[in-house]
Amino acid sequence: MPHDGPIPYDPTQDDVPPSGRVGKVLATHQQRLMQVDGVTGVGAGTGPAGSEAIFVYALRANVQVPRRIDGLEVFVVVTGPIDAS
Repeated sequence: MPHDGPIPYDPTQDDVPPSGRVGKVLATHQQRLMQVDGVTGVGAGTGPAGSEAIFVYALRANVQVPRRIDGLEVFVVVTGPIDAS
């Protein structure tokens, strides 16, 4: 289910690879998530309730990803196309 509310942004965490449990979960599942049609990126951070979460960046809200992975909540963030150039 897509997340409908604002997601806090912490600029101090830019370019810092996730660590701890969420980092391990992301490292284990990142490649599989990136192969899902419509997914443009994945990341880890803090969810709205303050707990660690996986974020899936997507072209549309209805991408087919699990709601939880290894006990961590998964949030879909619709970004549209991402151009890294």
